Amino acid sequence: MRQLLLISLPLVINGLTGVINLFFDRFFLARYDLQYHMPATQGAGATWWCVQALLLGVATYSSTFVAQYHGANRQHRIGPAVWQGIHLAFAGGVLNLLLLPLWGPLFHFVHEDTILATLETQYCRALGMGSVFLLFNGAASAFYAGRGRTTLVMVIGLLVAVVNVLLNRWLIFAPPAWLPFIEPGVLGAAWGTIFSLALGSVIYLACLISPSNERRFATRRGWRFDPALCGRLLRFGLPQGFHFFVEVLAFTFFFLMIGRVSLEALIASNIAMTVNHLIFVPMMGIAQSVGILVGRFQGRGDSSLGERATALGVLLNCGMMAPALLAYALTPDIFINLFVTAETAPVELDESVRNMTRMFLLVVVAYSFGDVANLTYASAIKGAGDTRFVLVYAALTSFFLVVVPCTYLGYTGGSPLLMWGCALVFVTALGVGFLLRYRGGHWKSMQVIESEPTT
Repeated sequence: MRQLLLISLPLVINGLTGVINLFFDRFFLARYDLQYHMPATQGAGATWWCVQALLLGVATYSSTFVAQYHGANRQHRIGPAVWQGIHLAFAGGVLNLLLLPLWGPLFHFVHEDTILATLETQYCRALGMGSVFLLFNGAASAFYAGRGRTTLVMVIGLLVAVVNVLLNRWLIFAPPAWLPFIEPGVLGAAWGTIFSLALGSVIYLACLISPSNERRFATRRGWRFDPALCGRLLRFGLPQGFHFFVEVLAFTFFFLMIGRVSLEALIASNIAMTVNHLIFVPMMGIAQSVGILVGRFQGRGDSSLGERATALGVLLNCGMMAPALLAYALTPDIFINLFVTAETAPVELDESVRNMTRMFLLVVVAYSFGDVANLTYASAIKGAGDTRFVLVYAALTSFFLVVVPCTYLGYTGGSPLLMWGCALVFVTALGVGFLLRYRGGHWKSMQVIESEPTT
């Protein structure tokens, strides 16, 4: 538990910085324009994140290599492993630039509302221009997270969050004339995020190539492309990336289809999911810590300690989320009032949005129990290298439990609450499936690093 807490607490705080960024993006945009600018960030943000989830999942899987090399006491292989993730991050940045022309046709095809589709296009394209910084930060942070040195990750995350909040407050409402490519609203929010991520990239690079890290981990000598090592990273990392991709894709369809049904449902879903991040992101941090420890102990050849770390991770996640779930169920208006006020919501939207958000938060309470198993057990088996099962199972469940039914409901004018019911079934099925796979024990015999030391 001590090791788990030492690793997870900085990661939880770092994750909460992402929640802070997301919250203030939505908070400022709700005050700028609740009807269009705020909901535009949900659909466009989910679509953009769908691509980043794939790329980031591959680049950050180098943390598992770092953890297993660290456990096996082969420190000289850590730097080269991290740099392979960085090379893939730069390739992902190029891919994002190639995708920029596609966002406009996509959003105008999905939405009949041209105002919403135009704002979504602007937001997604702006974020795509700076995606390389997000991917670089994820790959560089693997150097510290994989070794359990998560405090620096937390400090950089906090700094990026503070800068992002300050920039968004400025750029959403009053961007300066000397930045003519930034307009108020969603473009200001996107560019505030990009500038803050770029600052994080500069700091990560300076720390990574420091003389002390070079001596111990070959963080300068190991910058070259290593086909064999990169091939192993792709072999195990691509399934993780596609796992993230299919789950985000499922929720992207979920939000796009809700947006087809009604604007009120999209706004309410936006608020409910933003509030949900208050517990989801900390759960992710704890689950990531479980994966790091499982990887370390697999590198050491001791899966029994990995089992202990996983069990403690489940208990820690349950204890962490319980107070928040009680607040969601018993006092939902505390959270709703942060977004829906007399100044931000037209009279015709106010009560309908409030009622829908209350219902959706109850669904969040129900599926959070499945999310604990989903996140923790999936992270545990991926920490050993069992990424292919995670991909296949997540792909099948997301397609049949979210994409198919939500697409049908979206094009037939179905109930948004039924779509949230699909999300409940989906997350619960993920949790049960990954729990059973973990109990099967296949992961105990797996490693991602090469069996013989490489000199």
